[in-house]
Amino acid sequence: MNPQGILIVGGYGIVGRRIAIELARDYPGRLILGGRSLARAEAAATAIGLGVRGQRIDIAIPSSIVTALEGVAVVISCIDQPGRKLLWATIERGLHYTDITPHLTELGRGSAFEKIDAAARASGARLVLGAGIVPGISSVMVRSLADALGEPMRSRPHFCFLPTM
Repeated sequence: MNPQGILIVGGYGIVGRRIAIELARDYPGRLILGGRSLARAEAAATAIGLGVRGQRIDIAIPSSIVTALEGVAVVISCIDQPGRKLLWATIERGLHYTDITPHLTELGRGSAFEKIDAAARASGARLVLGAGIVPGISSVMVRSLADALGEPMRSRPHFCFLPTM
């Protein structure tokens, strides 16, 4: 079996859904929106269409991760991870992994990074950590506005931090 699935963990959240909408056009039938709520994942998948489907995944439960990764080649994580279970599960399977949050960038160049790097090289996994939320979210917002209003002549993103709700 040649896994083809693209799992977006946190796929029904604001950023995950936007990524799914963009990818669904190019990869119809391959996207899986993952999250703790199967109902929300399925509702978002139905709204996007193009063969997108929902999947329950709770990263605190290893068996849930194993189930969600079946048939998957690429994982995009759009969630904060209290641990690194999802990251390690993808490395162990040699999957491609992108994390849009800045939290795994704390690995820096120390021994934790070296351990992850060595394991990824050994398994053939390809990792991109801290790929988007800061400053990437500004690009998502500009793209959304351009889609709604027409192509901008220029953009000047500004950052602000909102309290956690």
